[in-house]
This record gives sequence, structure tokens and C-alpha cells, in this order.
Amino acid sequence: MRAARFVLRAMPNKGIKVRRSDRAVNTILPKIARKGARGPMRLIAEFALRRCVAYVLLVAVVAAGNAVAFAQDGAPRPHPYQLSAPVRITFTSAGAVLVSDHRLQKILTLDKNTLELRNEFTIAGSPSGLAVGNGFYYVGNESAKRVEVYDQAGTWQYNLGGDYTIQQPNDISVDASSGQVFVVDTQKRCVRVFGRDGAYVRSIPAGAADPLVLANPTCVALDETRQEVLVSDFGAEEASIGARVQIFKYDGTYAATIAGTDADQGTRFSRPQGLAADGYGHVFLVDSLSGLLLILDRETGKQLGKFGAFGSGPGQLLLPLDLVIDPVSKDVLVTNNRAQRIEVFNQVAAQVAVSHVGDVDLSGSANAVDVQLVINKALGLDIAGKYYCDVDQSGSVDAVDVQLVTNAALGLVIGAKGKAEGSPAKPVSTTKMAHGVSSPATAGDWTMLALAGAVMIGRSRAGSGRAARWARRPKVGRLLVPALMAGMFAASSVAYAQTSVHECTYCHGVWEPGGQTLLHNAEVEVLCLTCHGPGGISVLKADVHTNHAGSSQTFRMTCTDCHDTYNNQLNWHGGTNLKLVLSEIATPNNGPQQVAFESLGSTAGGATLHSFADNDEDGDGIYDGVCETCHTLTGNHRNNSTGNHAHYAGQNCTSCHPHDGSFLPAGGACDSCHGAPPATGAHLKHFGGVAGLATYGGVENLSTSTDYVFDCGSCHPISFDKHRNGVVDIELYNAAAPATSLKARNPSNASYVPGQTTFTDSNGIDYSLGTCSNVYCHSKTSWSSPNPISDPLVDSLTGIYIGDANGNLTYNPYTVTQSTIYTSMGWGDSPLTCNGCHRNGPQNSAPGVQAGVGDSHSWIDEYGYDNLHAWNMGFDPLTCRTCHYDTVTSSMTWTRDANGVATYSDVPIANKAKHVNGAKDVAFDRIDPVVYNSTFSLAASTYNPADKTCSSVPCHVSQARPQWGKPYRWYTNECDYCHQYSGKFPPPPAKAALAPHKVSPIHAAPVAQDCKKCHSGIR
Repeated sequence: MRAARFVLRAMPNKGIKVRRSDRAVNTILPKIARKGARGPMRLIAEFALRRCVAYVLLVAVVAAGNAVAFAQDGAPRPHPYQLSAPVRITFTSAGAVLVSDHRLQKILTLDKNTLELRNEFTIAGSPSGLAVGNGFYYVGNESAKRVEVYDQAGTWQYNLGGDYTIQQPNDISVDASSGQVFVVDTQKRCVRVFGRDGAYVRSIPAGAADPLVLANPTCVALDETRQEVLVSDFGAEEASIGARVQIFKYDGTYAATIAGTDADQGTRFSRPQGLAADGYGHVFLVDSLSGLLLILDRETGKQLGKFGAFGSGPGQLLLPLDLVIDPVSKDVLVTNNRAQRIEVFNQVAAQVAVSHVGDVDLSGSANAVDVQLVINKALGLDIAGKYYCDVDQSGSVDAVDVQLVTNAALGLVIGAKGKAEGSPAKPVSTTKMAHGVSSPATAGDWTMLALAGAVMIGRSRAGSGRAARWARRPKVGRLLVPALMAGMFAASSVAYAQTSVHECTYCHGVWEPGGQTLLHNAEVEVLCLTCHGPGGISVLKADVHTNHAGSSQTFRMTCTDCHDTYNNQLNWHGGTNLKLVLSEIATPNNGPQQVAFESLGSTAGGATLHSFADNDEDGDGIYDGVCETCHTLTGNHRNNSTGNHAHYAGQNCTSCHPHDGSFLPAGGACDSCHGAPPATGAHLKHFGGVAGLATYGGVENLSTSTDYVFDCGSCHPISFDKHRNGVVDIELYNAAAPATSLKARNPSNASYVPGQTTFTDSNGIDYSLGTCSNVYCHSKTSWSSPNPISDPLVDSLTGIYIGDANGNLTYNPYTVTQSTIYTSMGWGDSPLTCNGCHRNGPQNSAPGVQAGVGDSHSWIDEYGYDNLHAWNMGFDPLTCRTCHYDTVTSSMTWTRDANGVATYSDVPIANKAKHVNGAKDVAFDRIDPVVYNSTFSLAASTYNPADKTCSSVPCHVSQARPQWGKPYRWYTNECDYCHQYSGKFPPPPAKAALAPHKVSPIHAAPVAQDCKKCHSGIR
């Protein structure tokens, strides 16, 4: 529109923010307001000529992705970061912009002022809902059907509600005070509420899904001042429930509704998505269909203002999905999905929050309506909010344009040049009409069709061998006819001979007051994607079909190029096509082609004949599968006999070429292209599960008792942009890997060095037998504490040892350093033994470790003697199964040298799910007793990993809670840890009086003996 173009030219330097001076507010606007009393058209004309338009609109564009910002000279400049499909948006605690990108599968952090990329992390799935709170980032993962919680570095922490399934986590909000997390589950038609700790609390509604409460919710916002939950809701056509914003108290009690249709203004919104409350009683809402940002009054539901316009230009919105209000500048930022950018509307929230200037509507006071009226005039809108644009293309919005709209409303014929011609039209005699209603008998000039009191303006055209169709857009300009399309198609059951997918009113008459024909290509595409695109209510996600990068031809096929929007058509074989696929498609480079699509293929449980690509199974020489129809240059499934037609013929192509990924190769079962796992190197050792468990980018450890099952992303990239790139990428470290994954346990220097020889597997995939280094799975833990450890501390008054909370001895502070030692491993080498990863059993020694601290498996003291559990006071060494019975159940053979140092035999892993799982699992052997002079059962023994203490361990006799890693030296009274013969520790010995010797646990009598009977030198 001319007014909008003038605004951009009038922007100040850099074109980023438009500010208004006090003078503009106090002098210019009142003058314009006074002129408004002389008539609306004069106000429009004079307003458009004044430079103050830039101040009134307060719209500036900071673009991202394919968008442009405007420099001082008006020339476009590209934004430094390419967004792909932005969905939800919020602010971080530091004031940066956080965005979820559905197609990139990333969470992006952008600079608030420049929208330059500052940070990103990848989600293993399709992110939608997004919120910041409680020190975390909450991300709705539609693929995994859950809300994942990340720290601010992008490291996974936990899943909201643990294993709680959220079918379609479309949007999230967090209350700053209580920490409650509100999640919209669109598919289940409710809002799930979780506590600060992540535990599930309740749902809204509390019981079963109820369309009267929530029919098709998409987004949620919180008014923390009012303690209210606001939910945008598409409504339900089948239940005659219109689009709306539903408002509840925090406890789920219904509070109010803001309807999308107003008695005075008609339809304000029909596909509501992102919304926000500004704390001043205003609700900001984006309508994903109309491309408008609406400002609504919380109490009355009235529309106070609107910004934006449908389109892809600067300041226009094409499938907007979410908004956020900058708490500092009061700018409103909108995710502009199809335009692939963030739109910034400067100070909009501030203008609504302050008192408005100028009594434009002569009501006696300046109010929100006045500002809206002024904005309407600048945008070429009439007072009710309908578009009065430059219909006759004269170069300005004037009285003629209004007359043309009036003519349409009165049923006057609109001429080919937009001039009002003739007298009121009589109803046109009709024949079978495209879309199943009726059509003008002849094609040619622009025609007005009056039916059931409604008005439709279009131009009929003949299609090759098919019914006439309406032109997508009148050449006379964008004309929104003020007549309800609902009236035209009210009796939909009469209009259709076949069953329709949606009632007519679901797609028609849902935009502006009076309805919109929605025949323009871009408008139809956006309409489809309001439900089937990211953030939409349908679980059947879709996107337009585009060419693959590097293709010899560029094309873009939108929804209606392949689909009938109403019916499943009869194909040329006499069958009925599925999924509303047309019976004939106008291909990009091969003219119109017939399509037969009656089956989803064998992998979807259907037949192979007339499936996606059936390799001419019916033998008629025509390749008419839905995928074969357009292909002329692809390697597989062309629409003639050339090329490879055996490529997964008769199967469901969308498993690897998903519809919501523009049909570009992006997924599918891993064994559809190569083995899952490939039978090369050590794949089978690392992944012993079925192919269905393998997922590209997945980092789950799905190991069973018999097999290790480390998902593909454990060693390969977790980002989908690395898939099918012609290279077998190895990625052993990624900062974005979930904290509980094996990948996250690898250090940043984990690496893979390819082998010298390249091999090719049975699927044509090249690989080598390289070497992995610094990988957690092939590592052991080492401890270091070389500085002297004090003797146990003694109370100076009583001479008795000082105990800690667990009843154990205490010491002067000392330091234990834990490190990891890695074993490099060749891909395809023989499996490591127990001793190959860690000592069998684990062992430390002096002088690097003093007093056996840090690890209590085995410690070789400064005299060369073995101590602790491997020595076991001279009895049999305790073996792995004693304390790790969930992992090892077999007995072990062992030997000892002259100093009592034990060496164990290898033992099979009884449960691989508990081995190499990132945890040191302790589970006592409750079956086999520990044998000393008598036997001890560990059936009641427990272990607390938080403080590394054991309880009810009878082999420690009188030690109630022995602690792992505490000091132990046989030449101090630390050897009396277990027995405590006198009920308390005796005084410390004189170390110098003791000679090095082996410690014997055997006592002369069956009753407890005084230590002095066996140990000399004790005072």
C-alpha cells in the first residue's frame, strides 16, 4: 500500500527503530484528529501526505532470514542469520531473544537489538513450544511428545513430568512467582500444569477433553497480575464453536471468553496463535491467517487496535505464530513463519498502555478507539476495519475506491478496469461450478455472482478438460467484499455431492468482516498451513514441495497444486485418490499428468498398486504414482521407463521424504538406506537391537540385559543437517547432547581418526576401520591424593576419637582428585576384557594415593601390601558380584601374590543395561553370602549414592554406616573401623612401635578381644 511505502521512506537513519517526539504527539496528532470530523476520505488523503504517518504507525522492521531491513538510503540489506521456520519466541533472563525453529530443529538465541545469532543448540526432534523460567529453558518436542528441560547452556537436564507424555506440546508459559509450568497439549485439547519441580499437578479442563472448554488450543499466556491463564483456541466447526481466547484462573476455573467474532466488527480473528497480556488489561494476539497483530480489551473483548498486514513484505505477516512483548522497550516481536524472519513492531505495547491523543470519534474523550481510527486511515481501512485499498489502481485511496466496494455490496457489476458499470446484476444462470456449487455459464470478464444474498467477485476460466475455476485474485486490486461467504455456502450438505473434509465456512469467511474469497495462491497456502504447518492444530504436518539443493530446476508447488481442497477425486482408472490428491497435476516441466493414488504402500499396511511409486505394477506403461508424476530428472521413479523404478517401489515414500520437510530426503527407517546397524566394524557390538530402535541423531541408551543398544547419535551427529550429505560423519562430542546421554560424558577432545584403508559395505557406503580416542565407554577412573593424610582426630579432653554424622572417623582437610584414563580403541578390534578398561579389580596405590582415600576397592600401601575389599582381612577377596549384582552375577576366580595383591579373572556381564550406563550401580548380592569365620547375608544391605554410605552391612560388624573412600591404614586404629570392640575407638597407637606386617583377622577366641592381645605397641 502506498501509505505503508511512504512510512518506510520516512524512517530515520538505520531504519531500525521509529521514535516519536513529544511535539509529534501533542501538535500533529490533534490537528489530524480535528480534520477527522470533516469526513473520513479527506482524513485519509491528508493523513497520507503528512510525514507524521511514520510516527503514528510506529512500525519498523528488523528482518531475519530472507527478510530485509532498510538502510538510510532505502536499499535492502540481508540479515546475518537465516531462519527457516520460526515458531515460538520469548526472552531469556538476560534479555536476549529465544526462538524455536521447527525446520532447523534448533533453539536459537538472538541479539535483541540486531537479531544476530548469539547461540544455538539442537533438539533431537521438532521443537515447538518454548518458555524460560526457574533457571531453565522448556522446549516442547513434538517428535518425542514431551517437554524437555535444558539449562541455559543448552544441556538437557530432564523431561517435564518424567515419562509424562504430552502428545502435542504446542506452547509453554512459566509463572515467575510460583514456578508453575503451563503446557498446551493441542491434540489432547487441554493445558497441562506442572510444578516448579517438574511434577505433574493438574489439567485444564480437569476431566476429559471438552470442546466447550477448549476445542483446538494452540498457545498459552499468563497474566501474572490477575493470576489468569489465557489460551488461544481455533474453536470447533463441527460443534459450532468459533475461534476465541479462553481465560481461566490458575486453578483451572473458567473466567472469561474473548470471541473471534464480534457483533459490531464481524470476524476479528479465526486462527489465533501466540498471545500475551501486557499487565494493563490488554491482550495482544496474532491471527495466523490474516497476518494481523490484534490488541484486545481483557474486560470487554473489544478490539482496540491492529498492526501488520497479510503479505511477505516488510512489516507484513505471512503465517505469524507467536509474539512477545519486550518488557523494556515495549516493542512487540512476532515470529513470521513463512517469511522466515522475526518482525519487530516498535513501541506498540507502550502506545496501548499510555493514554491516547485526539478525540477522533467525537465521543467526548480521547481513547483507544481514536488511535485505532487514525491507524485505520493510514492503512486505508474504513472505520469498521475493512480494507479500502487502491482498488482502481489510480495511485491513491480515494472516493472511487469506496464506491467500487459499495457497488459490490449492492450487487453492481465490476468492470474489467475496476469501474462501476451498469445496473444491479441479476442472478447469473449457472451450471456445475468448481468447488461443487455452481459457476458462471461463460468465462471471460469479471463477474459478480449473487447467491443467497452474498457476493462473490471472480473471473471464471476454463481448465483443460475440467470444470471452470475461479481466478485466484481480481486484477483490479485486493478487494475484500463486505458480504458473508457463510451465506453463500450455508447449506454445505446440499452443495456437495461427495463428503467434504471441512465445511465451507471452515476456510471461507474466516478473515475480515464480510468474509474473504481466499482464492489467491499465497492465501490458500497460509490457510492450509494454519492447521497443517508448525504450531497448527493438526498432527498431519505439511509443507510445500520444493526442489532439492543443487537441483537443475527450481520449482515450488503449493498445496492446491497437488490437492483438491474439498474432495477425493476420481482418477483416470476409475478409482478414488487418497489425501485429496488431484486426479491431474500440472507438473513443473512436463505439462498436465494423470495421477492414481489409491494406497499408502506396503510399509503403511496398504497395497502396492497405485501407491506412491508402484513401478507400473498394472503394466499399462504409464508411471502415474503420486511421486512418479512430476519426476523427469530424478535418479529414481521418473514418469517414464528411464531411471531406477525399483527404489522402494510400493512403499510409503514419506517415511524418508516427509511432507512437512518439503518432501526432501530427511528421515525414515534407518535400514531403508543402509543397515541398522551396518554389519561393519563394531556396529553390531554397540547396537544389538532391532532396526526400529535406531534413530538418526538419537542419543538414548536402550541397552538390554543381553545387548548394548547405543542409538546412532551416540557416535554420529545429532543434527539432521549432517544426514545424507555424502559423508559418514563421526561426532563423539557435542555440547548440546542431553546431560544423561553417553555422548555428554565424552570430553571435548573425544575424536575419531579414520583408518588408512577405505572399504565399501553391501549398501555402497564407504567406511574405514579408524581409531576412537578419549571416549567414556572405554575408560576408567583414577584417584590422586599424594599429600599426607592426618591421623584420625582425637578430642583433646577425653582422648577419644571424634566421629562424623555417620559415626566414622574425622580428619584434617585433605583433597582427592578424580580423573579419567581413556583407552584408545580401533573400530573393529576385538572386544576389550574387564582389565582392558579398568583394573580387574580397580586399584590405587601409594604414594599417588595416601591412606586409600577416594576408592575403597583396593589400595597398595607404601609397604606393598594390599588393603581394603580386595584384601578382605585375609579371607577371599570380595568379587564384583558382591556389590554389583545387577551387573555381574557369576563368581570369579582369583590369585594373590606374596603381598596379598589380588588379581581377578574376567567375568561375563549379566545385564548390559547396567554396564556402561553412566552410573556406578551398587546392588548387593542378596543370594550368595559373604564367608568369614561365619557367613553374612547382605539381603538387607543398602547403599546411598548421595553420600556413598552403606547401611546394614553385617561384614562391618559394629560400623553402622561405613563410607566409601574414607582413609584406611592397618597401622593405625582405622583397622578397628568395623569392630569397635570397646564400643568406642581406643586411643591412637604409637606408629613407630609397629613393624610392617600382614594383618590377620583371625582371633584366638570366639568373643571380641582387646586389640592389645594381638597388636603390640598399643598403649
